[in-house]
Amino acid sequence: MAEKVENRSIVLVYHAIASESEPSGLSEPGDLSFVVRTADFILHMSYLYDTKIPVATLDGPRAAGSPPGEAPPLVLTFDGGHRSHYTWAQPVLEKYEFPAYFFITTGYIGRDYYLTGEMIRKLHQAGMTIGSHGVSHAFLPDLTPQEIKEELRESRNRLADITGSAIETFSAPGGCIDDRVMDLAREAGYRRVFGSTPGINENPGQDAVLRRFAVKKDWTLDRFTATVGGHPPAGEKMKYRTLRLARKILGNRFYVTVRRTLPWIK
Repeated sequence: MAEKVENRSIVLVYHAIASESEPSGLSEPGDLSFVVRTADFILHMSYLYDTKIPVATLDGPRAAGSPPGEAPPLVLTFDGGHRSHYTWAQPVLEKYEFPAYFFITTGYIGRDYYLTGEMIRKLHQAGMTIGSHGVSHAFLPDLTPQEIKEELRESRNRLADITGSAIETFSAPGGCIDDRVMDLAREAGYRRVFGSTPGINENPGQDAVLRRFAVKKDWTLDRFTATVGGHPPAGEKMKYRTLRLARKILGNRFYVTVRRTLPWIK
């Protein structure tokens, strides 16, 4: 009997990418912890290429999946719609022929340091998957059902107008999602929903909230290679659980205010 093949994947999420000559425009310590140096991003992508780690999407002919015991395929995602996703990430991805998901906060389109509609259109034309990150980056569980619907549908409609294609993927701002948000996302037409809980996705169905590892400024190359090789640091989940408990106690808004001002809360 043939050995059963498990569908496993590791999803990474990048936020802003910056260098001294092209800063991110962010200033608060907690936000800056998610700004990856341009040189480090290039090093990450060249490592994936040189070591032949498969970079895939979760749908279509390049869908993620790996036999047990092998390093899970890697899925690349980019949250927020920062301009560096077009100026820095896209050329490197194109060089290595890596696919990726780009989740856009539509209320930020055209602002300083953020993507324009034309940049989003070109990412789509280059074969990248464009998805929604809401309209205002609001934490959806804090909103009324009607407000959640507006965030989900308005962002989806605007991105569909820009790309000329249906928008079927969604990344929850701040990783904040509950059953109510999930149900409304399905109702709005999203087929894939991404969160921020760290971990490897084992046989992820379309009803699952996909786990992701957030790449941060302080990641060493050893940490990156261990994570993409299917062996993330043992303390990753425990740290996330601790921060999730703090968020539950403080509330989403106050927690994020604290995180933005204290660089050691990451």
